[in-house]
Amino acid sequence: MRIGLLGGTFNPVHFGHLVLAEECRKKVDLKKIIFIPSLIPPHKGQKIAGAEHRYNMVKRALRGNKDLVVSRVELDRKEISFTYKTIQSFKKKYSQSQIYFILGIDSVLEINKWKKKNEILEFCPFIAATRPGYQIQKIPFTIRKKVKIIKIPKINISSSLVRERIKAGKSIKDLVPLSVEKYINKYNLYK
Repeated sequence: MRIGLLGGTFNPVHFGHLVLAEECRKKVDLKKIIFIPSLIPPHKGQKIAGAEHRYNMVKRALRGNKDLVVSRVELDRKEISFTYKTIQSFKKKYSQSQIYFILGIDSVLEINKWKKKNEILEFCPFIAATRPGYQIQKIPFTIRKKVKIIKIPKINISSSLVRERIKAGKSIKDLVPLSVEKYINKYNLYK
């Protein structure tokens, strides 16, 4: 079985994340994609919503889609979320499956800042999805040759855009699933 891992802060999860997952699932023939919210993302400086809130929003966003699931592996580890540890734990858990790590091109450009950056691309195949405003040519060749790049529809949504709209009192209806919007409103997040 081919399984995709999609890690991130998901602060909050939005339609761009869901399109990314579905496009990767179809184009790489993945049977399941596991969303992995980070507990403490090592490279995020801004204030983020609590891990349980972010986990619950992802859980709600994936409801009804049996091919997309959410994992608590990084939340339950109770430490800084490092990709190499996450990949290793899933390779152990799904030893009979082929694991793929999914990320956006923006994250590929940051790999040089990751812990165990020299080994991480050897752990499993990486899938990088195109993203508006980021150029494939800017990825160093040594990294680009180890990453499968797939083109996905241009959806210019980011978690920071969602947060900015909430702070400005604007609608996020077309940016996040209704269940996520209701959750954000219920817990007064990002205001």
